[in-house]
Amino acid sequence: MIRSLKKFYDRRSQTEKKREKAMAREEKIEEIRQRARKNFSLGYNCAECVTQAVFALVDTGLPPAVQKCATGFGGGIGLFGDTCGALNGAVMAVSAVHGRALLPEGNDPKEVVKKSRQQLYGKPGVYRIFNQIPTAFRKNSIIRNAGSCPENGSPNGSAATTPFSAAKSLRMLRA
Repeated sequence: MIRSLKKFYDRRSQTEKKREKAMAREEKIEEIRQRARKNFSLGYNCAECVTQAVFALVDTGLPPAVQKCATGFGGGIGLFGDTCGALNGAVMAVSAVHGRALLPEGNDPKEVVKKSRQQLYGKPGVYRIFNQIPTAFRKNSIIRNAGSCPENGSPNGSAATTPFSAAKSLRMLRA
């Protein structure tokens, strides 16, 4: 009887720990959403909003100056508008953690290329990681219906895409 009670409480405490961890994670995701929204109101562009929000909450080991790389992606790459700056910011933030640091080495060029392709396309392959970001955009009706970037004349785009992108980045980083 005592053993079964102990097992019951052990399972219960494990379940509670998982629930607490999930709650803390959801709180962190909400914090990053709010931070991304606030960044936009402070004058950051969409890509900067996402990268700054993620880098503020996730230790990437990179210097803060790296965030400057996001500037050119705002407005769909310098207001060109063909790609979403918030989406690009999310990819940059996830790349800071999951991007390739070094290419494979070796004496046989064919073998090096094969290893490189495996890093990109294999299992788990980094492209599989990054492909999840635009896939999530495509599946999200808020994002699909947001319209174009406000920097290109639509008032709705970044209000939806920036917090969504920041939250998706954080989820992918499992932070």
